[in-house]
Amino acid sequence: MFRNSRLKAGLKTLNNLDYRVLSEMGEVRVKVKLTNAMDEALARRGKIKEEEIRNYEADALVDTSAVSSVIPAQVMGNLGLLSSGQRVAQ
Repeated sequence: MFRNSRLKAGLKTLNNLDYRVLSEMGEVRVKVKLTNAMDEALARRGKIKEEEIRNYEADALVDTSAVSSVIPAQVMGNLGLLSSGQRVAQ
């Protein structure tokens, strides 16, 4: 149903089988775990411990027509990511 995918910011989403339809309009929320892909690679190479991999779990709203993903700046900072650009939401 959901596949692993890498986001441009260096994040990875996990398979999410825990999803719920919350209204008749089709609002869908999923539990996601965002992981710093560079930390994961360093852990695989033995450069950092598994416990040092930065990740963040949240309940996310799915926008089926979205072509990109957005995360709060605080989450981006906690994951150790850099911004690739900014836009004003309309």
